[in-house]
Amino acid sequence: MALIKCPECGQMISDKAEKCPKCGYQMQDNLDTAEEVVMQGGAAESEEAKEIPAAEEKQKTRFSLKTVLTSAVGAKKSKKKTAIIIAGIVLVMFAVLYAVGSANSTLKVNEISINKWRLTDSEWYSDYYEGSVTSDQKAPFAAVIGQYDSDDSAPRLVYMENGTGVLKTSESTDEDPSVKYRAIGYLNGTKVDSKSVTASYKDRDYNDYSSLEESDCYVDIEMDMRNNKTGLLLFDVVNQTNGDKDSNLVAIVVKGKTKYSYYADLPYKSRGIEISIEPKLFCDSVPIKQGDYTVEKNYSAEKEEGKYSTYYSGEMEIAFSDKLDGFALYTRELLEGGNKKNRNDVKNMYNFVHNGESKFTTYDSADSDETILMPKYDFNIVGYITWNSLEKGNA
Repeated sequence: MALIKCPECGQMISDKAEKCPKCGYQMQDNLDTAEEVVMQGGAAESEEAKEIPAAEEKQKTRFSLKTVLTSAVGAKKSKKKTAIIIAGIVLVMFAVLYAVGSANSTLKVNEISINKWRLTDSEWYSDYYEGSVTSDQKAPFAAVIGQYDSDDSAPRLVYMENGTGVLKTSESTDEDPSVKYRAIGYLNGTKVDSKSVTASYKDRDYNDYSSLEESDCYVDIEMDMRNNKTGLLLFDVVNQTNGDKDSNLVAIVVKGKTKYSYYADLPYKSRGIEISIEPKLFCDSVPIKQGDYTVEKNYSAEKEEGKYSTYYSGEMEIAFSDKLDGFALYTRELLEGGNKKNRNDVKNMYNFVHNGESKFTTYDSADSDETILMPKYDFNIVGYITWNSLEKGNA
């Protein structure tokens, strides 16, 4: 296997690749062009190297990857040796990039505070708030936000950068968020953006509410990180149709890919929506083996019938050995029963793990005039993320 340069973006890739993993350029149809790019570049640089004075060339050889490449190509005209040299340089470059991308793995956060709460909206029996989250750490990370009166409640994640973040929440009118939420930990991660994540979306299921003069729809988002990693992806969505921005959304990435269903408010009787997707932080998980956990309670579901619908509520309890508080990442697929529209659709999920225990839940419903049978699911735990505890923390 030799390494060649993509004619479109310049990425060094295998000559066996069907397309460039960076830009998608079809390589198999253009291998001749790709070979010429590498060889012409090497020849040009070789001639350039000959014109460098000996003392200057010696000094540059010590520091410059380019000079190492050109001097080697000039001395060795064999294609095989050129490919080996290029491969070595690419490996060095990848090692440097990996070190930069993994720099946050040892990041330390001493303090996270939640303050400056403000009411942003009120409707019916709910109030909407924004809390300002601050930290002594300026590098990007995810703050883990829990509750004072409940250690079992699933925590929230807030993206932090330059020492600030925003926690958005809705509460009943008799609740005060300033005495409810507190910082309990943080997740290290790697900052990502739209250049490193490919995203697409499709809208569906529009609803109109005449009494509120509002409409809504769902937007199915697909994202590809163009790698094979599994973990949590924090991102924002900006609804360009009405100007709303939803922050700190969490998608579960499995082998580089994820799907996310986004609920969007719209002006009354609107059809069609435009959104922008803003990736923020990726938190890598560690692999988990079947021996790392035990099933304390097998999956079962109970049927309940309402006036307008019939539904099954199911749960399964898992115990993890030697695991600190964190998140279990898993896939879930409805195999039989339940709502037939959801069958054979693999969903990426995550669950809060506290004191080594976690409860996996399901909910299946159908209109009362439709037949719905006992659901059967396939669960597959694919990763685990432990958060770091705070030395100091207050809300």
